[in-house]
Amino acid sequence: MQTNDKLHKAVWLAALLAGLSYLFAARHDSGALYIVWKGAGVTLLALWCVMQARQAAGWMIAAVMAFGALGDILIETSGLTAGALAFALGHIVAMVLYWQNRRAELSPSQKALAITLLIATPLVSWWLTKAPEVTFYAALLGGMAAAAW
Repeated sequence: MQTNDKLHKAVWLAALLAGLSYLFAARHDSGALYIVWKGAGVTLLALWCVMQARQAAGWMIAAVMAFGALGDILIETSGLTAGALAFALGHIVAMVLYWQNRRAELSPSQKALAITLLIATPLVSWWLTKAPEVTFYAALLGGMAAAAW
C-alpha cells in the first residue's frame, strides 16, 4: 500500500470514527469541543473527497460535503438560518452534479417519482409550517432528491 493510499484510508477511518462517536457526543453539549466534533466527520469526508477528486464531479461532491460541514458548524455558531444557507448551497451544487450525471432514459414511474418529489416536498412543508423560508429550503431538498432520482 502506497503512502497516499494509507493517508486516504486514515482520513476515511477518521471521518467514520468522528461521525460515529458524535452520536455519543451529541448527548453532552459542551461548547466549542462539541461544535468541532459536530463538524469533524463531514469535514473529514470533504477532505477525503478532495483527496480523491480527479474530475469536476469529484470536486463537486467535495464541495457538497464542505458546505454540509460548514452548515453543521454555522447552525451552532451563527444560527439556523446561516447553517441552512450553507446547506442550501451544497444542495444546489448537488442538483447540478446529479443533473449532469442523470440517466439517459427514465421510465414513466421514475419520471413520476421525480416530479412527485419536486412538488410534494415543498407542498407538504408549506402545509406543515406555513413558513416561506422553510418551504424554500424544502423546495431545494425536493429538487435535490428529484435530481438524484
